[in-house]
Amino acid sequence: QKVLRQPGVLEGKVDKLVGTGNQQVCIVTTDNEIYCAGRNTAGNLGLPGGNRQVPVMERVPKPSGPSGMTGDITRIVHGVHHTCVISGGKVWCWGANDYGQLGDGLTVDRSTPKEVSGLSAVTYLHAVPSGQHTCAVANGQVRCWWPNSRGH
Repeated sequence: QKVLRQPGVLEGKVDKLVGTGNQQVCIVTTDNEIYCAGRNTAGNLGLPGGNRQVPVMERVPKPSGPSGMTGDITRIVHGVHHTCVISGGKVWCWGANDYGQLGDGLTVDRSTPKEVSGLSAVTYLHAVPSGQHTCAVANGQVRCWWPNSRGH
C-alpha cells in the first residue's frame, strides 16, 4: 500500500533515511525530523494513541532540552514493534519493551524516544524487523540488548 505524503506535513521536505519494520515505515528528512506511518503497536511509531487506520506519515515528537535528541540522525532501524535511531552519536529507542528490547533495563512500553544509557560514539546500529534485539557499535565495541537481557 502506498504511504501518503499528507499535504503540509512533508511539503518541501527531502528524505535522507528510510526504515521499515513490522507493519511500519519511518523516514528521516534532511532537517533531522522523523515521520512514521503504519501500526502504532506499543508506541513503536513514536506517536501518542493507538493504531493508525490510514498509512499517513506523522512527525515523531523528539525530546528537547539539554539532554534532548538534537544531533544529526544517521541511522534508523526497526525490530518487532520498536524503533531506534542514532542521533548525535547516541542511540534513542521507543515502542514495545515487554522483553527489555529498548535497552533501558525496564519492561515498560514507551511511545516517545528515550536515550539508551551507557552508549556513546555510536557509529552503527542494527535490528531485525522480525526480532526483539538491537545491536550497536559504540566506542569501537559491539553492544547488544535483547529479551531477558534487561539492558546491554
